Amino acid sequence: MRQKLANVILCISCALLCLTGTAKIWSAFATGKSAVLLANRDPLIGISNKTLMILVGGIEIGIVLAAVVFRNRKWLPSVAIAMLGSQILVYRYFFAIEGLSRGCPCLGTLGARIPISEPVLSKLLVGVACWFLIGGTAAFIVSYPWTNHNTAESRRRKPTM
Repeated sequence: MRQKLANVILCISCALLCLTGTAKIWSAFATGKSAVLLANRDPLIGISNKTLMILVGGIEIGIVLAAVVFRNRKWLPSVAIAMLGSQILVYRYFFAIEGLSRGCPCLGTLGARIPISEPVLSKLLVGVACWFLIGGTAAFIVSYPWTNHNTAESRRRKPTM
């Protein structure tokens, strides 16, 4: 049951990461008005939005690939997903306390094409980041090897010296 829970959490998280990572990388190579916005610097990190989109999109796709490569060690991508979720939430927190305002760059230029208002989309993406943090942490807890050692067989075995 625990492994099924970890599988469900990881599958949903990987699907979301694949969607958002692809959207970021795709948007990083936009032309026209979007190219001007991508050339601007991120007010918190200080690098261009284009570079930031490529880096974060690459990290998201990299986590999906890690989930495939380490499918027998589910705790590894679970930690990466939880860490990414926490970093996104910390970034948004500092963005909010600094009073910075702009459209949500989380999906790049794709965010402007979705028929959802920016405030709703922003709240939805905060929910996704919370999912990454809480879901990744839960998947880590249920899939880390310590949960497999509390079986009747391991209690019956006597330690060897």
